[in-house]
Amino acid sequence: MKSDYEEVVSPVDNKKYYFAVEEADNIKEIPLKEFLVSTYPDILDSLRSDGIIVDNLKWRLFKEVKSDDCVVGYVTYDILEEFTDYTILVLNSYYIIGKYHDYGLIVDDIIETGFSLGFNVVIRYPARCLVEALVKKNVATRVDDSIVLSDIPLLCDTVSLSDACSCVVEDYVLDKSNASYSISTIYDVDLCGVVCLTSSVDKVYDGQDLDESELEDYCSIGLATRCDVERFDCLNKRRKVLPMGDYFKSLASLLEDYEEN
Repeated sequence: MKSDYEEVVSPVDNKKYYFAVEEADNIKEIPLKEFLVSTYPDILDSLRSDGIIVDNLKWRLFKEVKSDDCVVGYVTYDILEEFTDYTILVLNSYYIIGKYHDYGLIVDDIIETGFSLGFNVVIRYPARCLVEALVKKNVATRVDDSIVLSDIPLLCDTVSLSDACSCVVEDYVLDKSNASYSISTIYDVDLCGVVCLTSSVDKVYDGQDLDESELEDYCSIGLATRCDVERFDCLNKRRKVLPMGDYFKSLASLLEDYEEN
């Protein structure tokens, strides 16, 4: 497995980076669980004690997260393959060992990866704790008690409103033959999801048979993470708010007023 990636140690802070190697014009994907078993077993033990399953996760860039010279977690990144120059990285998993739980460390790494390594970074399915850390680090702004605008783009798969009110990211089986994703800067802290708002606020995606160009006109909300559902009961909140039909209209009005002021 070690032949599938290269290890680099930062001369600044001695953090280790692991880059998946490129082979036949394709960058390999490294299974996260296997890598942790052989390289960071303590982190894997901590993940298991927190009930976090990483069996299906893979990475192309793995970075240590350190605090006071101790490894306290990790971040992993993947690439958006539509961009063949590999300039856009997707933060697709992250973890801080329980007693540290400073998600500002994750934000610091995102900024470092963007500026020091020269990538554009988007965050896939940010949990509420990470979005709150973005606000604390002044790379996101609260519009009101629920809505946050992030300076760092947020990514989620485009799913129906029904699925967004009943499924969590970790359990969702995506139909890759018909998959689409959305990038937004809007996050609803109360509903714990990335909100994709279009100019057509009357159009809400709920599984209609649409091609990708049509789907771009439809509003949607991304899936919630399991930890957010357990901590904040956000699926029940979604079921109460989203089917009413005026959520996206109200959000558009709120953002319009915010921009004007």
